[in-house]
Amino acid sequence: MKRTIRSLAIPAIASLLLAACGPSEPEDGGAAGEATAAEEESEQSGGDQSGSWPLVEDQDGNIVENPEDEDPEWGSSDDGDYTFSLTDEPFFAPTSDGAFITMTMDAQTEDDDEIAWLEQYRGDVGGEPVTYVLSDVDNRDGSELVNMYNISMYDQQGTEYTCDTPGNYVDKNWEPVWLYTSSDTDEYVTADGEPMDYDKGEDLNRQANEHEFSAGVSPFERATLVSICPDDLPERVTAVEVMPGGIVSDPVYATPESYMGEDG
Repeated sequence: MKRTIRSLAIPAIASLLLAACGPSEPEDGGAAGEATAAEEESEQSGGDQSGSWPLVEDQDGNIVENPEDEDPEWGSSDDGDYTFSLTDEPFFAPTSDGAFITMTMDAQTEDDDEIAWLEQYRGDVGGEPVTYVLSDVDNRDGSELVNMYNISMYDQQGTEYTCDTPGNYVDKNWEPVWLYTSSDTDEYVTADGEPMDYDKGEDLNRQANEHEFSAGVSPFERATLVSICPDDLPERVTAVEVMPGGIVSDPVYATPESYMGEDG
């Protein structure tokens, strides 16, 4: 169930309604009037806290309870900052074009064949450890290609952690470099510029060039996409921003499963 957060000054609205209606005279005299005045003073002084936290609406426009009350882990941390865990549960990211993305933030080799291939290749080429994000993209109701062009995560200090598509990441960080393309030297080096055995470099270069990295999920299709992230992702973040359709589309924000509600 998708929720929309908005702030309403309910005490102010209530005051305007009371002023418009005018005061009501109690039938039993001053005692009832004093009780009514005390109740109103109590409500104004702290009984109604509606204006102090964002109200939440479901997709039908109905007001629901404060998500901090029903999901204590949401937006709670020892220092009071709004954060959430990356690995406790899946994240959801609906796009404006009708697709729905379910993200597993710490996916393993057994979760997806693409991750298994990437991790094997990383080990063979001697690449640094990474973290994988597996996105189940349901684009059956969507109208645009979803390619998970970029994922950005932010910690409490404002540090950005960026995740890339496998094809781009392998090309920039893992694939051996054939020096002949930039010079007349028929040799291979690692992506970091270290010398590499020619036959090994030739084989790893061929594997990367022949592997078919996913180009995205088309409208009417449902499939999984992998993103490669730094290995030092924080345990808790303040935001997860997704660019599902490249730099020409607007980013969307992914939220934990519990914040979406049981109805999805």
